Amino acid sequence: MTMINVKKYINDSFSSISGHSLGKAISEALGNDNKQKIILDFNSMSPFTSLFFNAMLEELISQGNIKVINDSLIIRNLSSLDIKTYERCLNSAIQHQVKLDAD
Repeated sequence: MTMINVKKYINDSFSSISGHSLGKAISEALGNDNKQKIILDFNSMSPFTSLFFNAMLEELISQGNIKVINDSLIIRNLSSLDIKTYERCLNSAIQHQVKLDAD
């Protein structure tokens, strides 16, 4: 199990640049094992925007099945509002991946 302290990898909680940076850190931690558990600790960071989470998830889609990858993530210290934002972005990413796979 790997722990990623989110604020170590990002400068802000609202930009796509920071979202991509976190997505790359998660991809590197996953390596070739999309089922390994990774703890994302969002301690002392809030609020997060959909732009941030969409960029993070965009990085992860290239890693493989976003549902499988999401199942390997353990989210900690994220506010309930930020969790809802993450879940909306995740559902959108899953729908996007399903559409891409169908084409």
